[in-house]
Amino acid sequence: PCYRDVPHGVNAFLTVQAQQALKGALRQKASEKARIPKSRTPQTFVHTLAAIPQNHLGARAILALMWMTTQRVGCVLSLLKEDIVMTNDAKPRLRVTFRFGKGVKLRGHPYTIHTTALPTFVAEPIQTAMQGLRPTDNLFPKMTADKMLPFFRLVDPLLEARSIRRGSLQCLAQAGTPTEVLLMYSGHTNAKTLFRYLNW
Repeated sequence: PCYRDVPHGVNAFLTVQAQQALKGALRQKASEKARIPKSRTPQTFVHTLAAIPQNHLGARAILALMWMTTQRVGCVLSLLKEDIVMTNDAKPRLRVTFRFGKGVKLRGHPYTIHTTALPTFVAEPIQTAMQGLRPTDNLFPKMTADKMLPFFRLVDPLLEARSIRRGSLQCLAQAGTPTEVLLMYSGHTNAKTLFRYLNW
């Protein structure tokens, strides 16, 4: 029964049946394959960035930061202005320090990502997002992961937030980036887990 006429709680997991049911559920979960998101390609990244309307430059900046740093949408949404340093070059590079989000929780500490040179169409929305802000201001205070999903799917309805991270890491791997550098970007603790994530 789901009730008892006693004033104290009952620990259902003391029963053999409850323990067996829990073990069965855990076995089922372990046997299920993780759903692998469709990877975003460099072409769909460029096309999506171009398709985002001019009045949503914040969404462009978020997509650009996710692609260039390979980080999760929640991590990018937590960035402050002071977390991003952009070099003053014709093709600037970024130094982005992540202090909040899932990446920090998994790594156990803040971490910094250094990007390759940014094309102008990638750098501009990030520069615009940073203009007029104080160092401790959040870059994207009104944006959420749910609000970003329609932008992620402008070019392909099957793409999602995880598609960006996976696709960006795959591009780095295909370009011959050393495994230790890939691990630094992804936050995985070993190459086997990383390559399984990349579907290599």
